Amino acid sequence: RNRQNFDLYLTNQAGVRNLTEALVVDSTGRVLANSRFAYAVTFTDLEEAFFEKANQGEVAIANTENENRIRAGLRLNQFVDAYLLVGRFVDPTVLASVERTQFASSSYQLLDIRQLDL
Repeated sequence: RNRQNFDLYLTNQAGVRNLTEALVVDSTGRVLANSRFAYAVTFTDLEEAFFEKANQGEVAIANTENENRIRAGLRLNQFVDAYLLVGRFVDPTVLASVERTQFASSSYQLLDIRQLDL
């Protein structure tokens, strides 16, 4: 019963915050609670560095195979071994802007290096 209530709470909070998924897991990746649409998502591939960063009180960003999604997590200090993990899809226009910015930055750095060679 408590798990069902926790799942419902996560589902409601994910909806309010426009998140695609929300889970609470332990450091082994075992799911303690999940929002309604997070059941197909596994966080078992999280790297140790993810948990290290979260344990330092920082928001950890998880690498995903799906480039149009971002996932992040943090340690829930109220629990002994629990992490809140959330994810959402990113607008393709935002991704395109990031790519253009990265390309422009790389091009500028290359020009700067070539200028030193003159």
